[in-house]
Amino acid sequence: MTRADTLFILTFIEPTTGRQAMTQPSFSLSQDAYNAFMLRSVMDATAVVGETAEEAMVRSAAIVEMFRAFEAANAMESMVACHCISLRFMLEAAMRDAGNLELEPVLLTRMRGWPRRSAKTCIFWMAKFETLHARNEARATEARQLGAPRAEAIARPNQGPVPRAVNVPPAGRSRRVRCSSAFLGAAF
Repeated sequence: MTRADTLFILTFIEPTTGRQAMTQPSFSLSQDAYNAFMLRSVMDATAVVGETAEEAMVRSAAIVEMFRAFEAANAMESMVACHCISLRFMLEAAMRDAGNLELEPVLLTRMRGWPRRSAKTCIFWMAKFETLHARNEARATEARQLGAPRAEAIARPNQGPVPRAVNVPPAGRSRRVRCSSAFLGAAF
């Protein structure tokens, strides 16, 4: 077993014997199944007490549309996207609670700070998502650029060295990606 294989070994308690077993997991989850799982979690977490079935359908459809706007490409992006969507609903709840005039004045004063803090947290995670998404896009582009010369080298093995792909940063250097406010405003 290689080092990479050992990173994914998990300890399971076998239900029949009750003993620990060191096994490599045999389960796998497609990206679509993972996205559905994460979206179900967001839909459950954002449910409102006393919500009608029609309101729940509209909220669920809105969550799916928000998720589609993120265009998450892998599990990490899906997780961060769902986190941002949850934070957006939390921001709405904080704004609703901060404007509730039926609360005691002391409690109302405390509640007024939550929308600002929730908004800052949401914007922070949106920026994190954008950075992660841009990094993954850059990696995919580099892989495509490097993949084409390698495929040609395999097809023509004895015809000299394959030139290095253009626009690939030297080893050890990374590209910096700036967060744009247009992306943050477009998702919500």
